[in-house]
Amino acid sequence: MMAARRDLALLRWWGKLVKMDPNRLCSKVYRYRKAHIRDGSWCAQVRDLLAELDLREIWDTEEIGDLRKWSSKVSREIAARERRNWVQRVSEKEKLRTYRLFKTELRYEDYLDQVPVFKQRREISKLRCATNDLAIETGRWKKQPMNQRACVLCFGEAIEDEFHILLDCAAFKDLRMLMFRSIRRLTGNLYDVAQMIDDRWWMIDFLIGNCVLNVKFRESIYRQVGKFLSRAMVRRRAWLEI
Repeated sequence: MMAARRDLALLRWWGKLVKMDPNRLCSKVYRYRKAHIRDGSWCAQVRDLLAELDLREIWDTEEIGDLRKWSSKVSREIAARERRNWVQRVSEKEKLRTYRLFKTELRYEDYLDQVPVFKQRREISKLRCATNDLAIETGRWKKQPMNQRACVLCFGEAIEDEFHILLDCAAFKDLRMLMFRSIRRLTGNLYDVAQMIDDRWWMIDFLIGNCVLNVKFRESIYRQVGKFLSRAMVRRRAWLEI
């Protein structure tokens, strides 16, 4: 995002130079530099950036129209480029296996504001982005085969991944049921989540995704999920230290 802001500022300033009175010193310097362009120079950066955004012909014609419309145009093009690059980066990272199931837009996430307790908010982020110490992730660090990344708390063969922690692990059954009951109560019995446990894709999107449209309900759900994850991870660490 820093690069996007830098590029937007670059093209906005270039637009002002193009529209500037040719008798002004800034305009004269720009015209000279453009006529004697060198690789790596400021003008070359503008030219190459316009080419990257499929606007290369505008470098030659300088037909940018109204400055306000130009700013809006380049803002849209840079945003589109950022989305494309983001999608590509997400698809290439194995660890973002859960994240890409429900994260389809490059945007700020509500839960960052709606979950007031830092530790709970952090656990949601860690689960969404796979920056956690579950066996599915630590096994990846050690290059373990997938079938060796089993949960060590419930002594089964299930892989300890985000689905397992949220929906299956017997070690957290009481905390999970408490979370489900709280969600049902806080949403006026609209979401009896326990009845949907078999629809795993819906459940993961419901609990750490964006499928709930009602903002008040979504906030309540995020807070309960944050509490569950915070308590579950404290219990997990304590049991593993025994």
